[in-house]
Amino acid sequence: MQIIKTTDELRLAGIMPSYFGLGFIQCKVNDVSRYHFWHPSLAPTVPEEQIHDHRYHFVSTIIRGKLTHETYSYIPDPNGNWEKIVVSCDPNNKVDYNDPFNATIRCRIKLTGIYDLKRESTYTFMSEEFHKTKADRAVTYLTRVKPPYNKYAQVIKPINEGIVCPFEKKIPESELWEMIDDLLKGE
Repeated sequence: MQIIKTTDELRLAGIMPSYFGLGFIQCKVNDVSRYHFWHPSLAPTVPEEQIHDHRYHFVSTIIRGKLTHETYSYIPDPNGNWEKIVVSCDPNNKVDYNDPFNATIRCRIKLTGIYDLKRESTYTFMSEEFHKTKADRAVTYLTRVKPPYNKYAQVIKPINEGIVCPFEKKIPESELWEMIDDLLKGE
């Protein structure tokens, strides 16, 4: 892992920033690696309650700042206040909800861990585990360790709460570069 230190290094490598609705800027280095920049002026577009999994296993290292990583499990319960639903933002990969494998499951949730991670901390996260991550000022480097991967991601959310695609909101590239620069100069 080569740690970048300036926005110029990212730009020279041809890496482009994009806003990710979980509250961070994503800079894809290649098909398996990316930087995530958590800036205090970025608010998530996805409701905080929405717990999610990933289509792949990954390892994430905190390069700057700190973050809180919360893990969850779900317990199927027809009277639960939550539901686990299969999701996809890819218009070429729509979810077939007629497939029983993609059925929504009513459930309860259980918080299984809260991890406060600081600079140089690393955590591994397996696909089909559930979590959410919070940070004000942090830079992380994520590497996928299993090829894609599962066809869909999953979200656990309060019943009747809508689904928001985290890629819907666009922020001008110039603003994203300013936030990245602020994070890399800080600390």
